[in-house]
Amino acid sequence: MNVRDLNSTKIALFKTCITMAFILCLFVNTSTAGIPLHGTYTIGTGGDYSTFSSAVTDLIAMGVSGPVTFEVASGTYTERFVVTSIAGASATNTIKFISATTNAVDVVVTESATDVATNFIVMLDGAQYVTFEKMTFKAEGTSYCTAFELRNSASNNSIIGNIISGDNCALSSENGSLIHGNQTTIGTDLNSDNISITGNTFNNGGIGLYFEAYGFGGSRMENTTISANTFNNQYNRSIYLKYSNNSSIIDNTISSTTNCSSYYGMYVSHGGEGTTVAGNAVIASSTVGSIQGINVNNFDGDTDDNYVYNEVRIHRDRSGAEHRYEFGVELGRKKCY
Repeated sequence: MNVRDLNSTKIALFKTCITMAFILCLFVNTSTAGIPLHGTYTIGTGGDYSTFSSAVTDLIAMGVSGPVTFEVASGTYTERFVVTSIAGASATNTIKFISATTNAVDVVVTESATDVATNFIVMLDGAQYVTFEKMTFKAEGTSYCTAFELRNSASNNSIIGNIISGDNCALSSENGSLIHGNQTTIGTDLNSDNISITGNTFNNGGIGLYFEAYGFGGSRMENTTISANTFNNQYNRSIYLKYSNNSSIIDNTISSTTNCSSYYGMYVSHGGEGTTVAGNAVIASSTVGSIQGINVNNFDGDTDDNYVYNEVRIHRDRSGAEHRYEFGVELGRKKCY
């Protein structure tokens, strides 16, 4: 073989190697980036993902082909992220973010908002079948302190067993809501249905939980469950729910010492059929303003369709007198026990 032939052979072999490397690269990329997530993954230093944001990026890009659980390592995560619709998510193929130790204080997710556009730690924007469980979410802003924002048919989602705090925020406006969803403001009827807020502790903030559906024309949120939560020291109100059907607000404990001029422990308004408000306790005091423990008003539907019973509201007014009521005010058309 002469030198020219040898060089030609080398060139041919080099081209073949380059081609094979390129094909291998394509195979690796498509086999990793193209496969939907399925199973258990870890978030944290040394885990499958270092941050929530990187995990969510893959969720959105790849979708899921079965149930997915993200176990989050102990530590503090300073970030905000948006979860949109996830391909393949369903009642079977659920997505869960949970503290790896199952102790809420071990995982802290925090962020400080400076305007409406950044006023969230977690935004569920059309995401469905997502659960956040047993973690701490701290909204550190002074004028904006929303931890969870739900919008645009963010349905079938659960927030369970978390600590949700807005320690620097004493506001009467929606910007101070620890959990917030107001489809009326957005201006569409893509309400978030089948939402479960269960077993959480809400600390401070202007409003603990604020949900308002796009109520114009009769469109309401469906099947909202707010149960067994503890609300501590919200400034303006702890639970606000407007335009809902078949909602259950059960066994929540609300306590607040506030300087707000008008405080509501619970305000449930303009509901449709099948609403239950039961077993809730409110203890609140103020030296400057008025307090209403539980206010359920402007409901419609048949008399037997809505049930209000066993609420207890206890408050001390400006004079220091204690008042106890078995039922809220302005009950409207409901069956009371």
